[in-house]
Amino acid sequence: MELWDARNKLFMQLSGGQAKRLEVSKVLIQNPKFAIFDEPSSQVDLRGKRTIWQKILELREKGATLLVATNEVREAEYLADRVTILDQGKSVICDTVQNLKDKITGGDIVELELEQAESDPTFQEELAKIPGTVKLTPMNENKCKAYVSIAEAWVPRMTNLCYERKIRVSSVRSDRTFLG
Repeated sequence: MELWDARNKLFMQLSGGQAKRLEVSKVLIQNPKFAIFDEPSSQVDLRGKRTIWQKILELREKGATLLVATNEVREAEYLADRVTILDQGKSVICDTVQNLKDKITGGDIVELELEQAESDPTFQEELAKIPGTVKLTPMNENKCKAYVSIAEAWVPRMTNLCYERKIRVSSVRSDRTFLG
């Protein structure tokens, strides 16, 4: 956990990141069947976050049940089987990360690049009519960004449309926005 250089320091002399890594280490060393982590990677640099997340996943792989309280979306995505979102201490929703992502209207972004400029305005209209399309934004004459719900369903439909219209696709890139 990258604490060796701080081994002779008192707890109050540790940096915030070192103190957090020490807290996590105290849980991990016990190899518990159930563990609670309260913002396990707050105040820790990116490399330290990855180390902590990997150690927590290793504990889970050994069969431990883990409860992780976090405000970091990436941490929740990386560690969680299920996510519960709380508002003023009350559960608003509890579901798998994938299901939560799929419920976000327009939460997937698909960047579509065509081999040559498609000047036919009806093509853009047809793209916009594909179920799940929330918004299309041209980036240049050959490229557009589509905000869609469930890219896994949208991309094959878009590909079929391009095939039917004999429009060659240069590249397709998909990303998720998830909660922010």
